[in-house]
Amino acid sequence: MRLSKSALDKFLDCPRCFYLKYKHKLDQPDMISSKAWKGIERVALCHYEKYRGLKLTPPNLVGLVPEGSIPYQGDRISLPHLRYWGKGLRFMVDGVEVSTALDDMLQRPGPDGKTVYSVIDLKSKSKETDEESTRKLYQTQADVFDLAANVNEYPTDGTVFFDYWSPLEVQDSAVGVTIQAWKSQVISLKADHERCKKLVLAAAACIDGPMPEPNFKVVVGKKGGEKIEGCAVCAYIFEREKILKALAEGKQ
Repeated sequence: MRLSKSALDKFLDCPRCFYLKYKHKLDQPDMISSKAWKGIERVALCHYEKYRGLKLTPPNLVGLVPEGSIPYQGDRISLPHLRYWGKGLRFMVDGVEVSTALDDMLQRPGPDGKTVYSVIDLKSKSKETDEESTRKLYQTQADVFDLAANVNEYPTDGTVFFDYWSPLEVQDSAVGVTIQAWKSQVISLKADHERCKKLVLAAAACIDGPMPEPNFKVVVGKKGGEKIEGCAVCAYIFEREKILKALAEGKQ
């Protein structure tokens, strides 16, 4: 069985939708989404490449990451392989393989002279964020990526960095070209390897077990009306079946 960080996120969001995708290959349809983040990531990675070649800490990271940290220098695994889930870092938990695709790593000399690594992931955001929001969205990613690095002999101190890029302002240059300025915000999380292993085993057990119940509930609001909380897909199917039943019975 092979899982990924994205698969584990889906399991946490809704075990039933996770089961349907990985047990029965029934995935949710793609939604319309902006691809602007791909361009932002591409430009940000070029920024890292500049300082990778110079073997210097990128200026936006100075004072926010351990002193002496420089972009990964390509030891053993190449950057293209590091960034591709099919050839990236992976690890096993009781026979379950977890694959990863990392944006980048930082490296620095450790106190014993050996190299210490830190996974760093690039994100785009409409505005600045905070540690609480980062933990809610990306704690699983931090756990998976840091464990993968350590298992593959890229020792870390357990800290994973997230480099957020958000729009700051629009500037007019002397030649009349409009330039959009972006701000880098770095937030760190501590990884929990044991939590990660338990999550992998729980996801694997879900696939091997019976289909989970729909992941939503109907709650009564303060004004007496009903609303649905939980998985939007499960809730949609429930509401759809209820409407179809009403129509079949001639109710409008």
